[in-house]
Amino acid sequence: MEFTLVWRGWALRSMDFKLLDFPSNINEEITENITRVVNSNFWSTGPESKIVEDHFTKIYKRRCITTSSGGSALQLIHDAYKNVKRIAIQSNTYFATSLPWVNSNKEIFLMGSHSYSLMPSIEIVKNVIQKGIDALIITHIGGYPNPNIELIAELCSNNGVILIEDCAHSPLVKINKKLVGTFGDAAILSFYPTKPIPAGEGGLAIIKNKSKAFEIEKMRDYGKSKDENGSTRHLLPAFPNARLNEFAACIVNTILRNYISILNAKKKVSNLYHSKLDNNLLLTRIYPDDLEIEASYYKFICFLEKSKYQTAPVYDRENQLISIFRDNNINFEFIGDKEFAYNHICLPITCNMTEKDIDEILNNTD
Repeated sequence: MEFTLVWRGWALRSMDFKLLDFPSNINEEITENITRVVNSNFWSTGPESKIVEDHFTKIYKRRCITTSSGGSALQLIHDAYKNVKRIAIQSNTYFATSLPWVNSNKEIFLMGSHSYSLMPSIEIVKNVIQKGIDALIITHIGGYPNPNIELIAELCSNNGVILIEDCAHSPLVKINKKLVGTFGDAAILSFYPTKPIPAGEGGLAIIKNKSKAFEIEKMRDYGKSKDENGSTRHLLPAFPNARLNEFAACIVNTILRNYISILNAKKKVSNLYHSKLDNNLLLTRIYPDDLEIEASYYKFICFLEKSKYQTAPVYDRENQLISIFRDNNINFEFIGDKEFAYNHICLPITCNMTEKDIDEILNNTD
């Protein structure tokens, strides 16, 4: 039976493909853990949230702070880095990435994408740094790391530019054995249902500077903190509420406990796509042979003309920042060659897809 699933304006024409398609044992574990939280004394900022923070802090070797969403993580980073006046953001990222700086009327530069990579090239980054920016946001699109992230980080460091990595698509993704999210000064993850670690809502701020991390922790919860005497103090300005609830946190922890098996299942689907498609149609050809990549398999991005079965592109013209900014009369300067990312489609990847499913999808592509 075929149906169309619409999610945040995205349409997925599917043969019973579900975005949250986990094996029954994982679904049962999620249910058990949610029930445990219901019966506990903590529904917010409790032990599950701390487990999430401790887990990611150990992996990323930076302070990791749970938040209510990826967007609130970005807002907290914006509030912590108060001196940013001019910021560059790649145009084909989601609007939420730009919102904190749009809402505070910062001077914004939009970076175009380089050819098939769907990400800014090192040349585009060099050109925008020459504009005297204070900060730059790189999004690791579709679960693939920017192939030039190491050089971009070096450029930013040498020019005093704060580098923020949007890793909403790319948790635990590596390039040459180094985690994306650790190249710059700050990074964010998202636990929105469409993301590789889905939990309904939630996010994470990954912060290099310890004093900035401490500031963000205090701002996250109405500015509250304890002084050396254990008395409550309040920091202003404060974020109204960016806490991660315990229900979302327990789902994140369940996914993390099963992450390797989930990732391996999605990797198998990706490899099947690779084996059946011409290499010239694949996004992954942007990486030279000496570059080792560990992707999240968020989506399978390729350069076919069209497909009957597909998730939304990352992102189509209407969802790219350059279109949204123009629709809302937001001022920006564009840096790059082409205003819109190269035409592409995203084929579905779920844990339980079979080779028969993939053949059906590819038989309906051009």
